[in-house]
Amino acid sequence: MQKEEFSDGSGLQEYDFGARFYDVQLGRWKGIDAHADRYYPWSPYSYTGNNPTNLVDLDGKDWFQDKEENIIWNNSRENELIKDGVEYRNIGSTLTFYVNSYIPEGHDLLMPFADGKKLTNIYSITGNYDKDGKFSGFSTKFDRRTGKSFGLFQGQDKVEGQVNQNGYIKQLSDGTYVGGFEQHTTLNKVILWGMQALHGRAVDVAQDLRLTIDNSGKLKVDIMHGTYPSVEMRVNEQEVYDFWEHSFIFSHSMTMEHDPSNTVIANDAQRRSDEMNTIFRSLQAPYIHFAGFSSAPVDPRTYSKIPW
Repeated sequence: MQKEEFSDGSGLQEYDFGARFYDVQLGRWKGIDAHADRYYPWSPYSYTGNNPTNLVDLDGKDWFQDKEENIIWNNSRENELIKDGVEYRNIGSTLTFYVNSYIPEGHDLLMPFADGKKLTNIYSITGNYDKDGKFSGFSTKFDRRTGKSFGLFQGQDKVEGQVNQNGYIKQLSDGTYVGGFEQHTTLNKVILWGMQALHGRAVDVAQDLRLTIDNSGKLKVDIMHGTYPSVEMRVNEQEVYDFWEHSFIFSHSMTMEHDPSNTVIANDAQRRSDEMNTIFRSLQAPYIHFAGFSSAPVDPRTYSKIPW
């Protein structure tokens, strides 16, 4: 808190948050967010994207990103950083991973109104400091949101034979930090029988994210998921990874792939999938690595034209 801002004892002191000052009487920041240009939907005077319940921004700093979109952690609190000859810009003290599994319109599930969000996980990592300003480690927040089928029936909290792990981060003996989460869902039991009757099996909607922060501060993220449905991932609102679902008939159905009319539909769906995933690979952030399919009832090499 500023002690000398007002000497008349009026109590109009401002709180010093490092990056800017906060007027507690007005409930307003006296300066704009240093990174307001990356959060254009919000006012430059807002705090944590108007989400202070789930997010915290202690000083607005500490994660850095270069022009190639690589991300590193560094204790520096400058707006810009040069490390090993590479220029980085400060992107905040918190990284928030938003991972969404969804069925887009135009799917070949052959069930009406099946599109929409099926599983969303929000995983945040924040660098913390002690009272002396020394880095004291990372903390995490995690929020899982299970979607609905047909807008009515919420998916199950787990999948038999799979283990859900909430978001975490820990430091290994060599100083490396590792973290991530793993979550699964499937159809509500009320409609699960219908899917099994129509296609012979249901879907394990899976998300498995693993990250590493090595001793140099470099961030690496591995992601695994199923061949169905589609997946998108954003980090601090920046799109970093996309996957377009494979044909459901080819990748999951045990009853419909031999019907000529269904084969035509499946071929169109898979052609679109291959085209979209070829584009998505070229746009993927360099620190994101697709580590394989964690749920693939049918080997994608038998129907996809691109390597997996």
